[in-house]
Amino acid sequence: MTTNQKFSNIPMSVRDVDECNDYFSKIQPELYKNFVGFWTQHQRFTKRCNPTTCSKVFIVDGHQKANRLVCQYKDVFDNSIYELGPVQMGCLHSPLRKARNVDHRYCQLHQPKIVTPVNDESIPIHQIVLENKETTLDKLALMEYVDKDGHYDDALCNVFRSGINSKLKISSYGFLATFLSCSVIVGFTEQPCSEGMRRVLHHILTILRFGQLPNAMCYDCACTLKLFINRHFGSNDLKSTDSTQFLTSLTMAIDRFHVKNHKRPICKTVMRPDHPCHNDIYASINTQVAEQGFSYLSKFKNSFRGYSYPKSTIFFTVLFHLKNCTTTGISSFEQAV
Repeated sequence: MTTNQKFSNIPMSVRDVDECNDYFSKIQPELYKNFVGFWTQHQRFTKRCNPTTCSKVFIVDGHQKANRLVCQYKDVFDNSIYELGPVQMGCLHSPLRKARNVDHRYCQLHQPKIVTPVNDESIPIHQIVLENKETTLDKLALMEYVDKDGHYDDALCNVFRSGINSKLKISSYGFLATFLSCSVIVGFTEQPCSEGMRRVLHHILTILRFGQLPNAMCYDCACTLKLFINRHFGSNDLKSTDSTQFLTSLTMAIDRFHVKNHKRPICKTVMRPDHPCHNDIYASINTQVAEQGFSYLSKFKNSFRGYSYPKSTIFFTVLFHLKNCTTTGISSFEQAV
């Protein structure tokens, strides 16, 4: 229903894994574009949403229970957002777990060319990068909370995102999702790497390429995101364009569930959703729709872990689409106009 096309090509056989994966890789960008384009304007097609709160605020949150095994090669970059430049996203593919004579930490695309045995362990030529550009930029935005040894000090909020990837973690970090205040999911990003600020901005700006978002946002780490934008806006890492001007005028607040854990002065004042500076934007808004949505989606965590890329992205798209249809009362059999 997210397209007005009357014909679609499908693989001859679903048993041919390579053919199916090629097909899913081919249709995934257009499918996501249609998904975002439709659900960011769903209020045109539903009468179930409350017009006073529908699409007034968007809520961003990460769901790590939807994790799966992923390739440990992290130096995969996305260049699709001009304003951000290359963003380290990591590899979405699954590692070769059952194949012989390969490094089981990596997928077929990122197998080391040379593997040297040392004490019955294999050390690949490419090492997993722990300190990278994303982490450095996050730290620059939080300079007042970094001690002389380069570590975050105790004055930092309990809730923050450092962008550091755990060396011991072999699974993904689930996915990042954006909900509208009426519980409709309008975008998602699978996360092989941890939830750094530029990855959050990449997620938001990707949605804005295909649809519109409200001018008010809730995020459990909105304080760090705001500091990041203030620090880096106008630089090569967050260029100033018509698209990114949206970020500078965006009203941000921490959702009511997480705000009690925050310690910074701004978190206790202007980052609270009920602060007077927000002019009651969040007054009638359920800022916990993401947590509630994830509670439902947790039922599918075993299914999430059973899919590899690109099937995983297709599965998320279809699942979220059907969930949105149930939420809004829109029939999944109707074709968009």
